[in-house]
Amino acid sequence: MNSADTFSSSCQSCLYRQWEEECVMYNPVSGETHLLEATAAKILITIAAAPTRYDQLSLFLKEQLNDVPEPEIDEYLCTTLQKLQDMHLISATGE
Repeated sequence: MNSADTFSSSCQSCLYRQWEEECVMYNPVSGETHLLEATAAKILITIAAAPTRYDQLSLFLKEQLNDVPEPEIDEYLCTTLQKLQDMHLISATGE
């Protein structure tokens, strides 16, 4: 993934319930329910609100996790975006 990748989601109609560090996300389109950790849910909700570039998501996480080193944030973001794609909750387009 690179900074030019843009992510979008059809989860505008997804229902979710969040507790401290976990979120249950129900996708009425697929009928599937997913258990996400809180930060992954924030990423998904951000993407569902509007198509979002990788660099925007990276900046968002750096602001949220200001005590975490940048390489760890980038690794987490790449892993999380791939998991969300594997669950068919988001899709990516390169520019």
